[in-house]
Amino acid sequence: MGQIDSITKQYMSDNSRFADAFNYLIYDGKPIIQGDELTEQDTTELLAFLDEDGNLITKQEFRDVLKQCVIKYDTTAYYILLGIENQSNVHYAMPVKNALYDVLNYAEQVARKTKEHRKRRDLKREEFLSGFSKKDKLLPVITLTILWDSVSWDGARSLHEMLDVSDAKLLKFIPDYRLNLITPEEIKDFEQFQTELGCVLEFLNTKNSVAKTKALLEAKKVRFSHLDLESAQLLNVCANLKLEIPEKERGLKGGFDMCKAFEDYKAEGKTEGKTEGKREMSLQIYKNMPEVSVSKIAEMAGTTVDVVKGWILGAGMQLR
Repeated sequence: MGQIDSITKQYMSDNSRFADAFNYLIYDGKPIIQGDELTEQDTTELLAFLDEDGNLITKQEFRDVLKQCVIKYDTTAYYILLGIENQSNVHYAMPVKNALYDVLNYAEQVARKTKEHRKRRDLKREEFLSGFSKKDKLLPVITLTILWDSVSWDGARSLHEMLDVSDAKLLKFIPDYRLNLITPEEIKDFEQFQTELGCVLEFLNTKNSVAKTKALLEAKKVRFSHLDLESAQLLNVCANLKLEIPEKERGLKGGFDMCKAFEDYKAEGKTEGKTEGKREMSLQIYKNMPEVSVSKIAEMAGTTVDVVKGWILGAGMQLR
């Protein structure tokens, strides 16, 4: 779990992939958000509350990735904060989790403006009491959740779905919070991604079916034969492939060949499966047919006497 959290956070900290994810979410893949216009932000969100004794308690919450962005669209420039939360599995309280991050960020923006006004002493009357002027504006915050798995998101996608209320009249007065979500299973067109983030998500969508993975690699052999190292490392962890992937780009000519690596992975799996089958067969014969010698069992299994003896001892049985 910890390794997946770490590698997905590092992967999505890249500006080009970060922008690609939001362009898919908001603009159907059109490159409106530019990676070189993203600025890294502090991911710490501070939560303050009173305990049962009236003491002020503060708690830090940390987002995965948060960046400030300038979106130039329709001759207008919009300043906005974009955050990403990575999930290796379904989080059934995700709407509340993301809503908390966003509200804490808005509160921090208000506190920052209040501090600026106090330094300038430029507020009067009602504005002074609130610490916020009528002309002050906040940066919008959009939080995106990415599920790094092929499972269906069967959790709530809004705050209203989490409430034990079905009366439409009541719900009208309860603010909702909608979850922004990218999950591989629901992506209709992986070509809308401009970076190899699309390749990663498409591969993850097939990870529970060897046949589907093989078909994907054959259909997009050129792209998967030259996968960048970070994408290959992420797939190795998230899809639990156990491939041998170098730590650095050095020695990789033209990228990592995921197609060949996957074929080697399957071949190794078959070999391990055959070996395990021979082991089980040998142990059953040794246990149930005492008249058969160890050397004969080794001959039947196509291996050496020492290997068979190792299987027997490893299973907690005594040699006879």
